[in-house]
Amino acid sequence: MKKILSTILALAACTTLTAQDFKITHGPWLCDLTSDGVTVVWATSKPALSWVEVAEDDGRSFYAAEHERRYETVAGRKQARKTLHSIRLKGLRPDTKYRYRIFSQEVREWKYNDKVYYGDIAASNVYSRRSRSAPSPRRDATSRSSF
Repeated sequence: MKKILSTILALAACTTLTAQDFKITHGPWLCDLTSDGVTVVWATSKPALSWVEVAEDDGRSFYAAEHERRYETVAGRKQARKTLHSIRLKGLRPDTKYRYRIFSQEVREWKYNDKVYYGDIAASNVYSRRSRSAPSPRRDATSRSSF
């Protein structure tokens, strides 16, 4: 009886140690911030299909409305086999406060015929950030033609 119990406990311990929860492990980081865009980067514990939801901060709850999902794509295909996610948000208005939230859905299995089986979804808190001001026109009073 002790042998069976110790075998069961050993199997349970191995299963617990190998089972890894799906989660966002690092980020989000904001990179390449311009007046009309920003790149959002984060990492997950397993390959995932990821997206960002972004909206102007109008004072209402972020959850009051559904927001467009923005995905990382290559040649029109959503990227879903990655653990490092990088999504460029384009078309932002200068000097405007935005709120955003990142999401990743675990890819459990990817079949030979592009049949994908998804798992759990991990999501971040809602973050806010103001886009950069539009660049002012440069005036260089000392510039001379070098012809």
